[in-house]
Amino acid sequence: MRISLVGLPGSGKSYWGKLISQHLDLPFFDLDKVIEEREWSSIPEIFEEKGEIYFRQLEHDCLKQQIQSLEPFVLSTGGGTPCFHGNMELLVKHTDTIYLNESVESIALRLMQEPDSRPLLKGVRTTGDLEAKLNDLLSEREKYYRKANYVVQNKVLQLKDFIELVQ
Repeated sequence: MRISLVGLPGSGKSYWGKLISQHLDLPFFDLDKVIEEREWSSIPEIFEEKGEIYFRQLEHDCLKQQIQSLEPFVLSTGGGTPCFHGNMELLVKHTDTIYLNESVESIALRLMQEPDSRPLLKGVRTTGDLEAKLNDLLSEREKYYRKANYVVQNKVLQLKDFIELVQ
C-alpha cells in the first residue's frame, strides 16, 4: 500500500499522513523533510539560496527516488509538488493519491499562526492577504490536485474516512 497526500500548504497533509501511517503501520515520509535532510538546509533556505527552479528539480528527484523504492509508505507532499515535472502523474500512477480539499479560510487561520514558515507565503501579514494568496495558488494548482485518485473535503474528517478510501 502506497498513499500520497496533496493539497495547498497548510491543508493537513502532514497531520493526516502521520495518523494514516500509524494506523496502517506504514512508514511516513514528509517530502519537504526528505528534501531538507538531503540538502542539510530548510526549505526557505533552499528557496532563498538556490531558487525555486533548483528546489523543484530537487523535489522531483526526491519524489522519484521515494516512488522507485517500491516499499509501502504514506507520503505528504509539498503544496506545489504536483504542479511540476509530471509529479502528479507519477503520484497517481504509483500511489493512492488523496487531495485534501480544505477551505482557503480554514487554511489561512491555521497558517497565520506560523508566519513566514512557507516560502511562497513569505511576507504575507494579514488574513485577507493570505486568503488572496492562497486563492491565487489554488486557481493555479487545483487542476493538478483534481487528478488525484480521491478528493476529500478536509472539514470534519476522521481517520476512518481515509482508511475506507484506500482499502
